[in-house]
Amino acid sequence: MKFFIFLKEALKGVWANKLRSFLTLLGVLIGVFSVTTLVSLGEGVKAELTNQITELGSSMLFVIPAKLDSGFQSNPAQVLSGDILTEDDLREIGKMDKVAAVVPLQFLTLPVFYSGKPISSALVVGVSKEAFGFTYFDIGKGRAFEKINEAVVGTGIVEAMGVKADKAIGRKLKIKDREVVVKGVFKASSEQSLFGQSDTSFMVAVPIDLAAEIEGRKKIFRIVVQVGEAADVEAVKESIQSYLNKSHQEEISVVDQEDLVGFINTFLSLMTAFVSAIAAISLVVGGVGIMNIMLVSVTERTREIGLRKAVGAKPRDILWQFLLESVVLTFLGGLVGVLLSLVVLVVLSFKTPLPFLFSYKGVLVGVAVSVLVGLVFGLFPAWWAAQKDPIQALRYE
Repeated sequence: MKFFIFLKEALKGVWANKLRSFLTLLGVLIGVFSVTTLVSLGEGVKAELTNQITELGSSMLFVIPAKLDSGFQSNPAQVLSGDILTEDDLREIGKMDKVAAVVPLQFLTLPVFYSGKPISSALVVGVSKEAFGFTYFDIGKGRAFEKINEAVVGTGIVEAMGVKADKAIGRKLKIKDREVVVKGVFKASSEQSLFGQSDTSFMVAVPIDLAAEIEGRKKIFRIVVQVGEAADVEAVKESIQSYLNKSHQEEISVVDQEDLVGFINTFLSLMTAFVSAIAAISLVVGGVGIMNIMLVSVTERTREIGLRKAVGAKPRDILWQFLLESVVLTFLGGLVGVLLSLVVLVVLSFKTPLPFLFSYKGVLVGVAVSVLVGLVFGLFPAWWAAQKDPIQALRYE
């Protein structure tokens, strides 16, 4: 019964100083909003990438020139730029039992031009023709390249050209000093993603021999292996890894769908936790603000505290009254922060391709953390109020 009386008094105290209360809970509001938003976006990205990798098929393997595991030992720079794989690796892997197809990938960091104007975000990838048998490289219009001066482009490239997909076929693009003719357009694939690279929307796929001519040599950044049957993936993976361990001194990983999901989840979880920890600093700042304003409130209401004690209020009653007022402030800040986060995330999901996964768990954690901040930072002011001498408090001006 006393709890509800104290809660009512706490709400009165908050409402009596509306502006001050709002400014006080602002720090908590911003902290909870930041953490909830970042965690939701992080979980959304993890779920989206997991779904994308799953869609690539369970019979695919990726040979990546780096040590790749689900721990924290991997070097992202090496994962993205390593080029220690060779044509001998392609041939040997292609001859292995149960291997249906082997596709090399060579990435070119070169500008792409159409009618003399650069196309921003274009990613030039040298691949072998076998790539077009994979789900990821599905062609929506036209056909795969057959000659060295032909290319297949993504829907984003077509939009940058200012034409429709069927009208893009037959037009010319320029990569460095080489002209290529567009012969096909990939299916719209904004929901797909190749590990370590963007999706096919802004991809310009050219024969790997052309990529080698432009770069001066063939650089194999990835090898994608299609296994005949999903049941044989593990055996083929072990065979490839054994061969690479013998033929290379450098660390090379052969990963399947499950490995990619584990690595990405671990990496994104680490990044989300790191960024959220930085955002959570505002919760500490908000907590200091709560402590400061509660100390001011205790000072302002010293005579009230003395009067309450004079009519029979015990120290614990005073402590609970001020502690609840602190918790009410932070609870309201946390609640508004969560609601604001939900609004922003919904707007982002409609206006941008950023995915998010808003869960009740995130809401509960956000509100619980805000209440904890109120308890921790409101405890000292409440204790200080409870220890005041009633006679000295009544004399206070």
